[in-house]
Amino acid sequence: MAFKSFSAGDVLTASDVNTYLMKQVVIVCTSASRPPSPVEGMTIYETDTDVVRVHDGSNWITVLHVGPGKTGTYRVGKNTRTADSGVFTTVEAAIDSVTVPLVSGRTYRVRWNVAWAGTLAGDTVFTRLRENNVTGTQLNIIRSEIVATGGAGTRWPATIEADYTAVATGNKTFVGTGIRTSGSGNINAHAGTDFPITMTVDYVEG
Repeated sequence: MAFKSFSAGDVLTASDVNTYLMKQVVIVCTSASRPPSPVEGMTIYETDTDVVRVHDGSNWITVLHVGPGKTGTYRVGKNTRTADSGVFTTVEAAIDSVTVPLVSGRTYRVRWNVAWAGTLAGDTVFTRLRENNVTGTQLNIIRSEIVATGGAGTRWPATIEADYTAVATGNKTFVGTGIRTSGSGNINAHAGTDFPITMTVDYVEG
């Protein structure tokens, strides 16, 4: 980083400010009003994203997310179910959802820890994560499970995970759905206070 020692009587010029001072302060701005001609080592804090970035000579590099728990991966939102859902069969049904504030360009991990129950043994259930509602775009799934039910009174866990990169800053809703893909029984999400179903959204990068 540029450095200059000033002596008594020296006049601080515009060149001094631009060459030395501006390289040694944390500039407060937004993601849309970053310095137009950054130099390597320049540091900024974005008030709209709560992010500290340093310029490496080519790009702005994220070095810190400011706020409680915001270093590295952190939890953005969570929904918890402690009671059974309604039943469904061969029509895809929205079971759980979570709405969270996202920042454009960041990637988030959506995880749904669900458990299915059925009235008949051997029925299979397919689990999905979608944007907005039951007919929304399916997320980029990185882990999914097809569950075969064990009959009345049993509970069969399934976990599904997906990554989502926000295309806009603002609230976004994610929906967990289920559909019976074989068999003839009724299916529902089976939960209780001692075995809750959770849907979480975590920031991972960007």
